[in-house]
Amino acid sequence: MEAALGDGVKQPSSCELDTMHAARRSLVAARDLPAGHTIGSDDLVAKRPGNGISPSELNAMIGRVLTPGVVISNSTRLMPSCFLASGLVRTRQNIQSALSA
Repeated sequence: MEAALGDGVKQPSSCELDTMHAARRSLVAARDLPAGHTIGSDDLVAKRPGNGISPSELNAMIGRVLTPGVVISNSTRLMPSCFLASGLVRTRQNIQSALSA
């Protein structure tokens, strides 16, 4: 009986792992985006499969700048390497540096 109750830890079973990535979504370009483009809210959509940047990161992507030389075509899956490292991402270190300057 105790084996049927499980261990109390919520996690996908081994048979669910294959479909987990296919069922999730990733952020993709809504249209062709030129290199150096600053991402706006209408530039991204969420599509399957979920092997790129999660849609939960949408707000963090807005304001980021595409890497020079990287042209994003319609429906291209976005990866962190598509963006400038500095971008507009706010980190504690960036904020402290800006305040001390």
